[in-house]
Amino acid sequence: MTTIPDTAVSCNRRVHIVLIPGFGGFDALGRIEYYTGTTERLQRWLAAGGSRGQAVVLHYFDDLPTAAVATRAERLRAYLAKRIARREIEDGDSIALVGHSTGGLDIRRLLFPKGRPPELHVDGGAAVGARTRATAMYVDHPTILNKVTRVVFISVPQYGTNIADWVRGHAPLRRVVIADLGWGIRRRRGPEVLSSLLCQLGRLAREPDLVLAARDALNETRASRKEPIRRANAEEAASQLRLWVQLMVDDFAVIDDLASFTNPQKNSASPAHYSEVDRRDERDQWQKYGIQTMSIATVGRRAFKFKAGELAAPFDFRNPRTWPTEQLVDDAGQMDISYLLTNRACAGGSFRIRNSTFPTSLVELSEDIANLNSSLFDDAKLGPCGPKPGEALEVWDNDGIVTTASMLWPNGGETRLVAADHLDIVGHYVLRKTIPSPDASGRRYTSVDALKSHTEFAQDEFDQVWKDVFDFCVS
Repeated sequence: MTTIPDTAVSCNRRVHIVLIPGFGGFDALGRIEYYTGTTERLQRWLAAGGSRGQAVVLHYFDDLPTAAVATRAERLRAYLAKRIARREIEDGDSIALVGHSTGGLDIRRLLFPKGRPPELHVDGGAAVGARTRATAMYVDHPTILNKVTRVVFISVPQYGTNIADWVRGHAPLRRVVIADLGWGIRRRRGPEVLSSLLCQLGRLAREPDLVLAARDALNETRASRKEPIRRANAEEAASQLRLWVQLMVDDFAVIDDLASFTNPQKNSASPAHYSEVDRRDERDQWQKYGIQTMSIATVGRRAFKFKAGELAAPFDFRNPRTWPTEQLVDDAGQMDISYLLTNRACAGGSFRIRNSTFPTSLVELSEDIANLNSSLFDDAKLGPCGPKPGEALEVWDNDGIVTTASMLWPNGGETRLVAADHLDIVGHYVLRKTIPSPDASGRRYTSVDALKSHTEFAQDEFDQVWKDVFDFCVS
């Protein structure tokens, strides 16, 4: 075993911004990007002098799509350790971790695993016996922690989310959906399968952009026999899709880790279920290593006419009155079935702000969203139904995937509130055609509005969010 030598600090210090994906886990599937448009935004930010003369490196981490948070966090630890061992991240460099959704829980588990993490040997494996020559590099956990200076949480279910409880309660349906998608990918019929799944409850809106994205992904897997490069790219894209679905079939443990803090799995190791004592120790750990945090919370347009101050009934297939066809707001026709389904599943469940173990400090913040940092919030984009400053953040307010109140920890009143759905914030807020359309890979779109929430999140809002993220990472 070889340890990393103590070398002189590099004169050219760099900030390494690492983007960690949420549920789904990929950096890119073919040309479907998780954080779309972020590299281009970074380049414009750098050209405008945003880095203040510092060298900045952007990393995209890809993870297992639906594995347990502990597993995902360990993969993140290995990813960082390799780059430290290989001197891609050098002495004197710092790391800023940016996690969207489940990615934020992965970061928390990495930084505070509640126990001694296993020894980590990279690039060669550990020595087995005294006579075995060790070629691996050993990177201890404090080495990684000492390099992390900034953490950004974006739409993170810090206390879990109702939609995870809903998916847990419909395990047979989940398995059927994943199996159907796997069959569709193998038979090159993914768009038709996805369209059928989304439209079972009625044609409430235009064709979802998710169907267009699925069609694009399948187009990309169709090889051109006459062009070796395109054929190779198509085969790679097809293998990525097949592996992605197979990994979801093999390990879907993350859904237990995302469950509401009021309904956790027994002996859960998920940071979403840490006690308030654990969270205090967690923050002490961050302070010990000089790690500062920034939180961004997203709230989508209210799609349903629920009563203020009351819980919403859970979405139950057996009860049509709870379907996303009922209690709709007047402009719900502008939303697509994808957002209506996810918003409704997320609205009703066991997550509670009041009369629960939800911290008093966060309860007080939720009573009036004006108490939150509103620098990134435009209440006009949420329409007449709100929420607006002066109103309470309701327990059923969400961004289509995560209960908004769950995002208020650890930054409390400094949490930046954004009118956006869960995928707007990472660049999936608009349908953009390729030029030409289709392009050389067969794709027709460079991005899609994955959850059409009608919050009118657009380029200006995206630019401001990511400017603030990059500014914080190098501050």
